[in-house]
Amino acid sequence: MHTYATNDVYDVDLQVTCPPCPTVLAEDSLIVFVVALKSLTVTRGATQNHMVGDKTWGTIKNSGVVVFKATLEPDPDGAADLIRWSGVTNVEPTDRTTAYLVTSESARQSVKAAVGTSSDTLDVWIMWATLELRATDKLWPTDPFNQRLPIGYLFPDLGPKTRFRDHLQVGLADGQIEMVGHLEPSGVNAVLAPSDSGWSFTQRATASVCDNGTVAESVRNIPDGPELTIPVVSSDDRIFYLDAPVLLAAPAVIDHTREYYAQLDAIATWNGEGHRASDQITWNYTAVANQDAALGSDPVVVNAIGLGREVFPARCVYLPFPFDVPFARYHRWK
Repeated sequence: MHTYATNDVYDVDLQVTCPPCPTVLAEDSLIVFVVALKSLTVTRGATQNHMVGDKTWGTIKNSGVVVFKATLEPDPDGAADLIRWSGVTNVEPTDRTTAYLVTSESARQSVKAAVGTSSDTLDVWIMWATLELRATDKLWPTDPFNQRLPIGYLFPDLGPKTRFRDHLQVGLADGQIEMVGHLEPSGVNAVLAPSDSGWSFTQRATASVCDNGTVAESVRNIPDGPELTIPVVSSDDRIFYLDAPVLLAAPAVIDHTREYYAQLDAIATWNGEGHRASDQITWNYTAVANQDAALGSDPVVVNAIGLGREVFPARCVYLPFPFDVPFARYHRWK
């Protein structure tokens, strides 16, 4: 038996002799292919953008399949039958150099291809974010915004705030929330680029503003930031953004009444993918102020953050001045 130390194509000559005999009894020649795995790569369904390590790939849950390609050297007919796969969902039956991984669950999946003693292994991180709206207490301890709080707001405190009661600087009232994306699988922060993880948030808003009983602004399903996003994953595998819908004075202080109704749909995305990388959270904010009824006290009569969809009034709640009284009691009013 002869063992080959390196993969290559060898021309082998065989001779049958007997030492006492003066001639070769028989001879033949053949070609021997010593096959090894040259490389393993991903051809579709995952990317190395925003990932750390030349063997590390990323994708998001439910994005389809990740396609792997093993390259052999040399690669004669039938050599692909020598490949042993592990960590894949299935192997292409007509071409064993190709294998597939389904992304139906978040996981860190090690995929290995081997031929004899040669092998290569890739790590595929199938990621997902579960969103949580926080509107009470303070910012999450590992939220980077704790080190760079936005000016004019009352972060790190969360929840509805007013200028009169809480000394808010940016408007008459606001709803300060923190959106937390809990990332899977565990430990993913270690393989995402420290300066740009690829994670971001997308939010769409439907909102209307009433000024003195007349609709001053109305938008429907438009992109709405959020602007306060840090593309860094915390050490406990979380991403964050802050938002604070504001009931502004018009222009500096309200004349009589002002109303603000907003509904927002938020998702997380990764690597700029067209489909989302998280569940969707719908939340809403309502703020109403009546300067005439305040008489030197807090003019804000409604200031509420809610989770889910809210049925807002079909028209301004207050009648125009000089009446400035509600035409009907709005069911969220206390």
